[in-house]
Amino acid sequence: MASEVVELTLVGKPDCHLCDDAKEVIERVRKAAASNEIGLQYVEVNILENNQMAEKYGEEIPVVLLNGSPYASFHIYEDKLAYAILHERDRMRAKARRWWRRRK
Repeated sequence: MASEVVELTLVGKPDCHLCDDAKEVIERVRKAAASNEIGLQYVEVNILENNQMAEKYGEEIPVVLLNGSPYASFHIYEDKLAYAILHERDRMRAKARRWWRRRK
């Protein structure tokens, strides 16, 4: 269901070793999510090309956002990120169920 797709955004920049580490972690989590049919949309934002994100997160990169909300910065841990994605997906499902019940 499209409403259960979690958007994961990595805010970083080129030549940032922590950003490269975060990308590796995210890639492993993306593969696991895909093999378990968990909807995940991945977006990378380069702060050198996005002034708004640079002002907001420039000193904290890499930053991971889940559905637009900050989740973690600097060091990204695979197991914690996977759990956070599942938690976000479940939160979205619960919100959709509440909306559906109110419609009836």
